Amino acid sequence: DVIFLPHYIDFPTDSVDVRSKLTKNIHLSIPCVSSPMDTVTESAMAVAMAALGGIGIIHYNNKPLEQASFIKSAKSRRIPFISDPIFKTPSDSIASVDEFACSPCVFVTDSGNSKSKLLGVVAKSDWETLSDREAPVSDYMLESPISVPSNYTFEQAAAFLAAKKLDYIPLISEQDDEVVDLLTTADVERIRGFPKFGLPSLGKDGEFLVGAAVGTREQDKERLEHLVKAG
Repeated sequence: DVIFLPHYIDFPTDSVDVRSKLTKNIHLSIPCVSSPMDTVTESAMAVAMAALGGIGIIHYNNKPLEQASFIKSAKSRRIPFISDPIFKTPSDSIASVDEFACSPCVFVTDSGNSKSKLLGVVAKSDWETLSDREAPVSDYMLESPISVPSNYTFEQAAAFLAAKKLDYIPLISEQDDEVVDLLTTADVERIRGFPKFGLPSLGKDGEFLVGAAVGTREQDKERLEHLVKAG
């Protein structure tokens, strides 16, 4: 809960310093932490909190590997939000425009999800010109699409989009070539319309700071090992 007391001030607002310590060695730009509840903090909230200068504590109402995957997902990003890309396998077809949801494109991977190498991309605008929409996406996808590393900051990715005059760009993990996120020009305009961000919460490795809840039972030692490995 955050409570503000309105009052007259005799100093400029940009001189206000709300930096705080989460622990003895972890400093935050804003004194805000999101709760380790399964309805509150998973990867998306952890990313948003770290981008703003706070921190998210990911819940443990899940299996140890699932919690660790939330940690890895959040720490692999430097964009202040998580999108929800659409995936297909090469043999799939796209029968309706509804399959694009709100995305400008569909990504094609071996597995049909983010957990395998990106093979190609189908732009919504290209699909709309097709005469045979029952054909597998492998027949008409754009192979080897332009991408950027997932550790690009928002400004780096936005500058790349502008320089290449692209409508969207996939962000790819350098470790395993998996699709981490999708950034569009609409996202860039939306984010630049936000109030100015403070300093993000970053670790010594340059990645977002993310917290994780853990219990005190004997079996939680295994969970702890997975969390530490996840960063």
